[in-house]
Amino acid sequence: MFYTGIFTGATVGGFSMITFFLAVTHSYFWNRYLVFKRTNGDEGLLSNLVEFIYAGVLGASVIVLAAFGAAQKYSYQYYLGLILVLVIGEIIFWYWFRIGQNTPAEKSKQEYMYFVIITGVGLVINTTLLVAFTKFVPPQFGLNQELWTNFGKAAATGISLLWNFGAYKVLLFKK
Repeated sequence: MFYTGIFTGATVGGFSMITFFLAVTHSYFWNRYLVFKRTNGDEGLLSNLVEFIYAGVLGASVIVLAAFGAAQKYSYQYYLGLILVLVIGEIIFWYWFRIGQNTPAEKSKQEYMYFVIITGVGLVINTTLLVAFTKFVPPQFGLNQELWTNFGKAAATGISLLWNFGAYKVLLFKK
């Protein structure tokens, strides 16, 4: 949105769909092997807590640095560097904690397809809410359209996140 100057309507929905699909496969692995993992039972609370803290610090750091970069209007190279830091951090995380190696149940193509379908419903929820919000609700609280669109995206993401988590928990990654 920053580079095109477009902050309303269906084009914003298109931007949202592209980023949503890029995140689906990444999300599948995080959900399958960390959030809803099926363990051998030999993991303790301390191990789970350390995993949680590492992932939280890594994610929060990238979010804070991205917000800082946006406020400073840094170029795309800054964001490419952030992506590189995130990728290296995740590789270290997956290797260090042996994520995936402690999951005895086999994954299947069918499971991934169900994940994509559930996430696709989340995409429809997210995109519909964002487009409706930016098209039919004018900016409030003195916010400009750019901030209002980001506020709408955060709200739509939160609602679709509730759908995704609930459906993953009840329909897909049942223990």
